[in-house]
Amino acid sequence: MDCGSKAAALEFERTPAGFPMCGESELKTCLAMLIEDRLGIGGSFAEFHPIDFREGFVLVGHDGPHHLNIAEGRPVLRSLLQYHGKPGAGASVEFRIREGPITILSIGVTRGGRFKFVIAEGRSVRGPIPPTGNTNTRGFFRPDVRTFLKRWVAEGPTHHFAIGTRNGAGIIREVGEILGLETAIVAGGPNDLAS
Repeated sequence: MDCGSKAAALEFERTPAGFPMCGESELKTCLAMLIEDRLGIGGSFAEFHPIDFREGFVLVGHDGPHHLNIAEGRPVLRSLLQYHGKPGAGASVEFRIREGPITILSIGVTRGGRFKFVIAEGRSVRGPIPPTGNTNTRGFFRPDVRTFLKRWVAEGPTHHFAIGTRNGAGIIREVGEILGLETAIVAGGPNDLAS
């Protein structure tokens, strides 16, 4: 087992046990994962993948630190001839995210150097996903994928974020208010821009 496989195994084991770990030294994303975990939402390490403009979804997921509590069914151990953008080959743990509501949380930084919560609610919908050894889901966000992504990027999120199941924008916003942080709900939640 190479270093990449050992790190992925440790992340996979620790994240659902309440100790979020992420593979690309993203401490803000670790904190987002911890917040979602403590709120009972989940908290897997994630990013956006390819966008399907015809069907109106974006693939949401990542290889590495998954949260088993948001899985649909049993994980699959997939053998990869090459890791994604990394040297070496080996095993990767892949699972689907449970169908239904999802909440994503990014902890960005404002122009003034303060932390900022960027939140969105959407839906995980069953459908084909590529067998890449990643956790993945088809994420549908209101009002449509193009508008959602423009709004998301305009709020200055980080590249990686936490994904969980349930509608959690309202409670995460309350956490932000308690901490005195600026909070933007991009889609879903009590002040959905698409309503």
